Amino acid sequence: MNGKVVIPLVAILCSSVTPAMGTNCPAGYVEQAGKCVLEWVDHIEWCRQDGGQPPCTNRVPAPCTLFGGGRQCMIDNARDAARLYQSNPGAHPLGCDTAYELVKACQCHNKEAEDSINRAGRDAVCGYLATH
Repeated sequence: MNGKVVIPLVAILCSSVTPAMGTNCPAGYVEQAGKCVLEWVDHIEWCRQDGGQPPCTNRVPAPCTLFGGGRQCMIDNARDAARLYQSNPGAHPLGCDTAYELVKACQCHNKEAEDSINRAGRDAVCGYLATH
């Protein structure tokens, strides 16, 4: 071995694992309903369930502030942007960037959450949104 840590592709693609009996979740995961879920995924899903407005309204799309929906609306917009990008990156080159920025804005009140999303990175967040 060359001293590098190799993470199997399946570990990156899966957003949750079942912890062994009596153990805690590994670093970067949180427990939800008996499963270990990637921390940044948990932050996205929290936004998806919340209709409130984040405090950084300058980062919220107008339809989400004018017509309501708040964070949930932002994640819906992020999901749509990610799916457009995944279906045709050439036609929607900023779709993934838009999705990533919306997710971070949703958690602008929570530095830990925003940092977790930043650590996951644009491509992981965009890939998750495109499929969920």
